[in-house]
Amino acid sequence: MAEFKFTCPQCKQKIQCDSTCVGSQINCPVCQQAITVPSASPAAAKTGERMIQIKISTLRTVALLGLSILLATGIVVMTVYFLAGPKTVTFKAFVDGTDVVKLSGKKLWIEHQAFQRPGKMLVNGQKWNPAWNNNTSTPCDLSTAFKPRNPESIKLLTRAGRGTILIMEMPTSANNETLAVQLDDGEPGADWYEFTISW
Repeated sequence: MAEFKFTCPQCKQKIQCDSTCVGSQINCPVCQQAITVPSASPAAAKTGERMIQIKISTLRTVALLGLSILLATGIVVMTVYFLAGPKTVTFKAFVDGTDVVKLSGKKLWIEHQAFQRPGKMLVNGQKWNPAWNNNTSTPCDLSTAFKPRNPESIKLLTRAGRGTILIMEMPTSANNETLAVQLDDGEPGADWYEFTISW
C-alpha cells in the first residue's frame, strides 16, 4: 500500500497518508479543519519537519468512535424524552354551571363559581369524589407533578363539552405556579365536560 505526503491547506501541517485515501475527506489532526486528500502528492517534507501519518486503520477507528458517540447521544436523548417528555392530566365531570379546575404541583382542585357543583368526576380515568369547603373542593393528589418547563409547553385539548373550556390563568410565581381552567356550561341541564392539559 503506497503512502504519500501532503500539506494541510489551513495550518500547513505535513500529513502522511495511504494512497487509498485519495479523494476522501478527512479532518486535519492538528487544526481539525475538513480537507480533501489530494490526488497528486506534493514534494516530500524537508528533513527535520514534523510529520503526521494517517493510516486506514486509524481512520476506521476514528469513524467507529464517532459513530459510537452519536449512537450513545441518541440513546440519551430518547431516554430523556421518554422520561421527561410531555406530561398530561385529564379531567372529566358532569357540569351544570361554571367551575374552575386548578392545577399546582401534585394537586388538582375545583373552585365552583355558579349554579350546581360538578358531579361524576374523573381525574386521569379514576373516579374522584371530593369533600367540599363552601365552594372549594379538597384536592386530588396527582401521580405526576404539574411543573411545566415553560408556559409555551402548556396545551389544552378539549375532548367534550357543549359550552366553553378555556385557560383563565397561566402559572406564575405570583399565583404559586397555578394553572386555572374554566368550564362554563351556559345551557339548561348538565353535560359532560372533558379536557386534557399537557406540558
